[in-house]
Amino acid sequence: MKTAKRFLATSKRAKISFMFGTSSLFCNGRKSASRLAPLATIAVTYALLMGCNKNTDAVIVAAKPAMHTAPPTFMPPHDGRLALESAKHYAEARSKLADVTSHLVDSLVAAPEDRKPVFRRALDMACETVARHHNLNGAAEYRWIQTEAARAPENREVLAEAGIQTSESE
Repeated sequence: MKTAKRFLATSKRAKISFMFGTSSLFCNGRKSASRLAPLATIAVTYALLMGCNKNTDAVIVAAKPAMHTAPPTFMPPHDGRLALESAKHYAEARSKLADVTSHLVDSLVAAPEDRKPVFRRALDMACETVARHHNLNGAAEYRWIQTEAARAPENREVLAEAGIQTSESE
């Protein structure tokens, strides 16, 4: 029984010694520099914590919520002329938009009547996304180039330079 009590007493000392880093604290009653280590640690921690509580220099910046602004709506040019840059973007977007449209139209045709509005909205959103991804001002600009700008004789040269063939007949 005595050995069990002695073991518990020494193990408590070992735990305290290990926790505070004071291995020589309990060694033959000698005082050493390691005895000051726990006190120094506590003092430095206290000083740091007290220094952090001062609000004199602290500036709190509130995070601004992300503001979603509506993308600008497309307004066709007043003179009806197509810019070469827009024609090039249209040429890039045309093949991707054709792939997306064909895939979604097949799903739209096969869908039951109650699901068709969902597929129409998905088709509109996909067209808008692809057009904006290719630096067009949305599906409205894509449709304008495809219909009205392609029919105008003054835009045929710009479309041809962008690599888009148009029919000569109106």
